[in-house]
Amino acid sequence: MWVPGTTTMLQLLVSIQNQILKAGPLFNEPAYATLKGSSYGEYASFLYNETAWIKSLKTMMYIMNRPLKNFEEFVALHFRVCARKILLLPRKKKLYTSTFRKDFYACIDLLNAAFKKTT
Repeated sequence: MWVPGTTTMLQLLVSIQNQILKAGPLFNEPAYATLKGSSYGEYASFLYNETAWIKSLKTMMYIMNRPLKNFEEFVALHFRVCARKILLLPRKKKLYTSTFRKDFYACIDLLNAAFKKTT
């Protein structure tokens, strides 16, 4: 957790690595590490990953609609190249909660509109 004035840059980078760059990031949290391999832990991880995916989609839309100054071309190119893969990725997997499906499909039109702005 980020604590202004206390957390170091190294702690922040390690946290990002643990939460984003590893499979099963929920289990990197001390409170959940002991649940790895249990049915409850796996389900909690599944829900965590779904929530992270929806938040990632919303962040993508925000970035596409409001790219940082001087990064407009980079953002446009990145999403032009990755748009199809991003939109198709959740459809490849069959098991999702109804909440995820509802949230994902609610994002589809907004994502498509944002992707079209980058072309």
